[in-house]
Amino acid sequence: MVGSLVALLIGEVVVRAFDLPPRPLPPLAAGYYELSPNRLLKYRFRPGTTPEEIAEPGDHRGFQINSAGFRDVEHSLAKPDGCFRIVVLGDSITAGVGVEDLDAVFTRRLERLLNDPFANYVVQGIEQPANRPLPARHRRRRELVCVSICFVFVCY
Repeated sequence: MVGSLVALLIGEVVVRAFDLPPRPLPPLAAGYYELSPNRLLKYRFRPGTTPEEIAEPGDHRGFQINSAGFRDVEHSLAKPDGCFRIVVLGDSITAGVGVEDLDAVFTRRLERLLNDPFANYVVQGIEQPANRPLPARHRRRRELVCVSICFVFVCY
């Protein structure tokens, strides 16, 4: 029993130390990404990228990346008066990989669902296209300090 636990512990340390993925990942739609200055992240969405710029989008077809480097509409840093701002931190699911229409991504659908004549909600997607949540939280600290947030969802 102790030997099995030690073997599992050693295996866990090796997998984490060498950052071994659980399965081969499909090739990235390279035009949408750039190397990140943060070595923990490795790559990030290229701010301001439009679908017309990408010859082979793969499962990123229709992606419009805003000036902050997220697949979302533009958002002001200052929260509008009377607005309830919700931020969704996540990975490729939050970005809507495989969903061509931005309005069909769950963050945009949630915003439409919450808004009515008496409520003003803004749902902002902040996604890091990666398979590890820790680096995304590390990168996003700076962006989150700049916005007035009422609620945060973490979706990994």
